[in-house]
Amino acid sequence: MQLIIISGQIGSGKTTISQLFHHKGYELIDSDSLAKKLIKGNKVIKNKINEIFNNHSSDTIEPSTSDIKNIICESKKNKDIINNIVHPIFYNTLNEILDNHKKNKIVVEIPLIETLPNIKKSFITIVIDADQSVRMKRYLDKKGNELEFFTRMNEYQKSREFYINNADYIITNNDTIDNLKERFNNLYKTLNDE
Repeated sequence: MQLIIISGQIGSGKTTISQLFHHKGYELIDSDSLAKKLIKGNKVIKNKINEIFNNHSSDTIEPSTSDIKNIICESKKNKDIINNIVHPIFYNTLNEILDNHKKNKIVVEIPLIETLPNIKKSFITIVIDADQSVRMKRYLDKKGNELEFFTRMNEYQKSREFYINNADYIITNNDTIDNLKERFNNLYKTLNDE
């Protein structure tokens, strides 16, 4: 199995590169959708989040993704608490999916590069690298009025240098989509000995 992990800071272009691999025949596992599904459907996650963040209310509240975003934006401590609740279950689920997968080529987008040691299969890490100003513009063009969320996530994530130093391959994404596709195609040929 060739397992490729796409990582990079917020707004770097991870989804674009993941989709390019998907168009080349790689099975795409959407980690964002998986995490959202677990937050909505996993009782352990819901109960722990409610226990920690809704203890001033007697009613159990369903944590929505917007609730989680708001909790995370409040502080790095909250972000770490949420990650400590979600990540063990997320990675157990992801590892089960990978163990049972029939495809030989799989791509997974995972923003937090420091969490990759939780993956039990061998993998190749591709980091998408872009300047902060480019990432911010790209994110705000896509998401609208979420500057606070971008700023917080950018602040919470590891440094650009950390991402670069933990990559097997780096794709720079500071200019046009055509240039990005050209860099992707060159890397794709390298990975597949073409």
